[in-house]
Amino acid sequence: MDAAGNDGGWLNDLWKYSPSTGEWTWMSGSSSGHTTGVYGTLGVAAPGNTPGDRSDSSTWTDASGNLWLFGGYGLNTSSFGAGMLNDLWKYSPSTNEWTWMGGPQTQPESGTTGVYGTLGVASASNMPGSREDAASWTDPSGNLWLYGGYGVGSTSVVGTSDLGALADVWKYSPSTGEWTWMSGPDTSGNSEPMTSVTGTKGVAAASNTPGYRVLFGWAADPSGNLWLY
Repeated sequence: MDAAGNDGGWLNDLWKYSPSTGEWTWMSGSSSGHTTGVYGTLGVAAPGNTPGDRSDSSTWTDASGNLWLFGGYGLNTSSFGAGMLNDLWKYSPSTNEWTWMGGPQTQPESGTTGVYGTLGVASASNMPGSREDAASWTDPSGNLWLYGGYGVGSTSVVGTSDLGALADVWKYSPSTGEWTWMSGPDTSGNSEPMTSVTGTKGVAAASNTPGYRVLFGWAADPSGNLWLY
Protein backbone atom coordinates (compact mmCIF):
# COMPACT_ATOMS: atom_id res chain seq x y z
CA MET A 1 0.00 0.00 0.00
CA ASP A 2 1.35 3.44 -0.92
CA ALA A 3 1.05 6.73 0.99
CA ALA A 4 -2.24 7.53 -0.75
CA GLY A 5 -3.79 4.31 0.52
CA ASN A 6 -3.76 2.50 -2.83
CA ASP A 7 -3.46 -1.26 -2.43
CA GLY A 8 -0.96 -2.88 -4.81
CA GLY A 9 0.60 -1.69 -8.05
CA TRP A 10 4.06 -0.76 -9.33
CA LEU A 11 6.22 1.75 -7.45
CA ASN A 12 9.26 3.96 -8.15
CA ASP A 13 10.30 5.01 -4.66
CA LEU A 14 13.98 4.68 -3.68
CA TRP A 15 15.04 4.11 -0.07
CA LYS A 16 18.29 4.01 1.92
CA TYR A 17 18.71 2.00 5.12
CA SER A 18 21.43 2.82 7.66
CA PRO A 19 22.49 -0.26 9.68
CA SER A 20 24.28 1.99 12.19
CA THR A 21 21.11 3.90 13.12
CA GLY A 22 18.47 1.35 12.14
CA GLU A 23 16.64 4.04 10.17
CA TRP A 24 15.20 4.25 6.67
CA THR A 25 15.41 7.38 4.44
CA TRP A 26 13.11 8.02 1.47
CA MET A 27 15.57 9.27 -1.17
CA SER A 28 13.73 9.57 -4.48
CA GLY A 29 10.57 8.80 -6.40
CA SER A 30 6.90 9.17 -5.60
CA SER A 31 5.06 8.20 -2.41
CA SER A 32 2.06 7.10 -4.51
CA GLY A 33 1.68 4.59 -7.32
CA HIS A 34 1.03 4.89 -11.08
CA THR A 35 3.89 7.35 -11.63
CA THR A 36 5.34 7.78 -15.13
CA GLY A 37 9.05 8.39 -15.68
CA VAL A 38 10.75 11.77 -16.04
CA TYR A 39 13.65 11.12 -18.43
CA GLY A 40 15.08 14.57 -18.97
CA THR A 41 18.04 14.73 -21.39
CA LEU A 42 19.93 11.57 -22.33
CA GLY A 43 23.17 11.34 -20.33
CA VAL A 44 22.43 14.40 -18.17
CA ALA A 45 21.65 14.06 -14.45
CA ALA A 46 18.91 16.27 -12.98
CA PRO A 47 17.07 16.48 -9.64
CA GLY A 48 13.70 15.97 -11.36
CA ASN A 49 14.66 12.82 -13.27
CA THR A 50 13.21 9.50 -12.12
CA PRO A 51 12.39 6.11 -13.65
CA GLY A 52 8.70 5.27 -13.85
CA ASP A 53 6.94 2.65 -11.72
CA ARG A 54 8.13 -0.88 -12.49
CA SER A 55 8.81 -4.40 -11.24
CA ASP A 56 11.30 -7.22 -11.96
CA SER A 57 14.08 -4.89 -13.17
CA SER A 58 17.79 -5.73 -13.38
CA THR A 59 20.15 -3.80 -11.08
CA TRP A 60 23.86 -3.35 -10.49
CA THR A 61 26.21 -1.35 -8.26
CA ASP A 62 29.39 -0.12 -9.99
CA ALA A 63 32.87 0.46 -8.55
CA SER A 64 32.00 4.10 -7.76
CA GLY A 65 28.93 3.12 -5.77
CA ASN A 66 26.40 4.20 -8.40
CA LEU A 67 23.18 2.21 -8.74
CA TRP A 68 22.23 1.06 -12.25
CA LEU A 69 18.74 0.01 -13.34
CA PHE A 70 17.59 -1.69 -16.54
CA GLY A 71 14.20 -2.60 -17.93
CA GLY A 72 11.52 -4.49 -16.07
CA TYR A 73 7.77 -4.22 -16.47
CA GLY A 74 6.08 -0.90 -15.77
CA LEU A 75 5.61 2.67 -16.97
CA ASN A 76 7.75 4.91 -19.18
CA THR A 77 6.63 8.46 -20.07
CA SER A 78 3.18 7.27 -21.12
CA SER A 79 0.35 6.55 -18.70
CA PHE A 80 -1.55 4.33 -21.20
CA GLY A 81 -0.63 1.24 -19.16
CA ALA A 82 2.32 -0.84 -18.08
CA GLY A 83 4.57 -2.57 -20.60
CA MET A 84 7.93 -4.27 -21.11
CA LEU A 85 10.87 -1.83 -20.74
CA ASN A 86 14.53 -1.63 -21.86
CA ASP A 87 15.60 1.78 -20.59
CA LEU A 88 18.90 2.14 -18.70
CA TRP A 89 19.35 4.43 -15.67
CA LYS A 90 22.16 5.44 -13.31
CA TYR A 91 21.60 6.79 -9.80
CA SER A 92 24.34 8.68 -7.94
CA PRO A 93 24.00 8.46 -4.13
CA SER A 94 26.42 11.40 -3.72
CA THR A 95 24.15 13.78 -5.67
CA ASN A 96 20.80 11.98 -5.21
CA GLU A 97 20.16 12.32 -8.95
CA TRP A 98 19.08 9.90 -11.68
CA THR A 99 20.51 9.93 -15.21
CA TRP A 100 18.76 8.36 -18.20
CA MET A 101 21.63 6.52 -19.92
CA GLY A 102 20.02 4.63 -22.81
CA GLY A 103 16.99 2.92 -24.29
CA PRO A 104 13.66 4.45 -25.34
CA GLN A 105 11.46 6.59 -23.13
CA THR A 106 8.35 5.61 -25.12
CA GLN A 107 7.60 2.16 -26.51
CA PRO A 108 4.72 -0.25 -27.21
CA GLU A 109 3.19 -2.25 -24.38
CA SER A 110 4.76 -5.45 -25.73
CA GLY A 111 8.27 -3.98 -25.64
CA THR A 112 11.04 -2.96 -28.02
CA THR A 113 13.22 -5.38 -29.98
CA GLY A 114 16.95 -5.47 -29.27
CA VAL A 115 19.74 -4.15 -31.49
CA TYR A 116 22.39 -6.89 -31.31
CA GLY A 117 24.96 -5.72 -33.82
CA THR A 118 27.94 -8.07 -34.26
CA LEU A 119 28.68 -10.75 -31.66
CA GLY A 120 31.54 -9.62 -29.41
CA VAL A 121 31.73 -6.09 -30.87
CA ALA A 122 30.69 -3.07 -28.79
CA SER A 123 28.65 -0.34 -30.46
CA ALA A 124 26.86 2.81 -29.38
CA SER A 125 23.76 1.60 -31.24
CA ASN A 126 23.59 -1.81 -29.50
CA MET A 127 20.83 -2.31 -26.94
CA PRO A 128 19.24 -5.36 -25.29
CA GLY A 129 15.55 -5.74 -26.00
CA SER A 130 12.85 -5.14 -23.40
CA ARG A 131 12.83 -7.75 -20.63
CA GLU A 132 12.12 -8.62 -17.01
CA ASP A 133 13.54 -11.13 -14.49
CA ALA A 134 17.04 -11.24 -16.05
CA ALA A 135 20.26 -12.11 -14.19
CA SER A 136 22.56 -9.12 -13.60
CA TRP A 137 26.07 -9.08 -12.17
CA THR A 138 29.31 -7.06 -12.19
CA ASP A 139 32.81 -8.27 -13.10
CA PRO A 140 36.09 -7.18 -11.41
CA SER A 141 36.68 -4.61 -14.20
CA GLY A 142 33.42 -2.83 -13.40
CA ASN A 143 31.48 -4.01 -16.45
CA LEU A 144 27.76 -4.72 -16.04
CA TRP A 145 26.50 -8.09 -17.30
CA LEU A 146 22.98 -9.23 -18.23
CA TYR A 147 21.63 -12.70 -19.04
CA GLY A 148 18.28 -14.01 -20.21
CA GLY A 149 14.93 -13.26 -18.64
CA TYR A 150 11.55 -12.84 -20.33
CA GLY A 151 11.22 -10.32 -23.12
CA VAL A 152 12.05 -9.51 -26.73
CA GLY A 153 14.96 -10.56 -28.93
CA SER A 154 15.77 -9.05 -32.32
CA THR A 155 12.62 -10.26 -34.07
CA SER A 156 8.96 -9.29 -33.91
CA VAL A 157 5.75 -10.66 -35.32
CA VAL A 158 2.92 -8.72 -36.95
CA GLY A 159 1.11 -6.51 -34.45
CA THR A 160 3.21 -7.30 -31.40
CA SER A 161 6.76 -8.06 -30.31
CA ASP A 162 7.81 -11.69 -30.09
CA LEU A 163 7.84 -12.10 -26.30
CA GLY A 164 9.42 -15.20 -24.79
CA ALA A 165 12.23 -16.51 -22.58
CA LEU A 166 15.73 -15.33 -23.57
CA ALA A 167 19.25 -16.80 -23.48
CA ASP A 168 21.40 -13.88 -24.63
CA VAL A 169 24.38 -12.49 -22.69
CA TRP A 170 25.23 -8.78 -22.72
CA LYS A 171 28.08 -6.66 -21.35
CA TYR A 172 27.80 -2.93 -20.66
CA SER A 173 30.86 -0.72 -20.14
CA PRO A 174 30.10 2.32 -17.94
CA SER A 175 33.32 3.98 -19.18
CA THR A 176 32.27 3.88 -22.86
CA GLY A 177 28.49 3.72 -22.49
CA GLU A 178 28.31 0.84 -24.98
CA TRP A 179 26.62 -2.58 -24.94
CA THR A 180 28.20 -5.73 -26.41
CA TRP A 181 26.26 -8.86 -27.34
CA MET A 182 28.54 -11.58 -25.94
CA SER A 183 26.76 -14.93 -26.30
CA GLY A 184 23.49 -16.73 -26.92
CA PRO A 185 20.85 -16.38 -29.64
CA ASP A 186 19.35 -13.04 -30.66
CA THR A 187 15.83 -14.50 -30.68
CA SER A 188 13.40 -15.40 -27.92
CA GLY A 189 12.23 -18.90 -27.05
CA ASN A 190 8.92 -17.98 -28.65
CA SER A 191 10.70 -18.01 -32.02
CA GLU A 192 12.46 -21.37 -31.86
CA PRO A 193 12.67 -24.47 -29.61
CA MET A 194 13.69 -23.82 -25.99
CA THR A 195 16.65 -26.23 -25.90
CA SER A 196 20.06 -26.09 -24.24
CA VAL A 197 23.44 -27.24 -25.60
CA THR A 198 25.18 -29.03 -22.72
CA GLY A 199 28.33 -30.27 -24.43
CA THR A 200 30.65 -32.33 -22.17
CA LYS A 201 30.18 -32.02 -18.41
CA GLY A 202 32.93 -29.85 -16.88
CA VAL A 203 34.29 -28.72 -20.26
CA ALA A 204 33.73 -25.15 -21.49
CA ALA A 205 32.84 -24.60 -25.14
CA ALA A 206 31.75 -21.62 -27.21
CA SER A 207 28.72 -23.57 -28.46
CA ASN A 208 27.42 -24.42 -24.97
CA THR A 209 24.31 -22.58 -23.80
CA PRO A 210 21.88 -23.07 -20.90
CA GLY A 211 18.99 -22.36 -23.25
CA TYR A 212 16.03 -20.01 -22.94
CA ARG A 213 14.83 -19.46 -19.38
CA VAL A 214 13.20 -17.08 -16.94
CA LEU A 215 12.70 -17.05 -13.13
CA PHE A 216 15.88 -19.05 -12.53
CA GLY A 217 18.27 -19.25 -9.59
CA TRP A 218 21.64 -17.52 -10.11
CA ALA A 219 24.65 -16.01 -8.35
CA ALA A 220 27.95 -14.36 -9.32
CA ASP A 221 31.32 -15.28 -7.78
CA PRO A 222 34.23 -12.87 -6.96
CA SER A 223 35.83 -13.58 -10.36
CA GLY A 224 32.74 -12.34 -12.20
CA ASN A 225 31.53 -15.79 -13.27
CA LEU A 226 27.76 -16.37 -13.42
CA TRP A 227 26.42 -19.53 -11.80
CA LEU A 228 22.99 -20.65 -12.98
CA TYR A 229 20.55 -23.24 -11.67
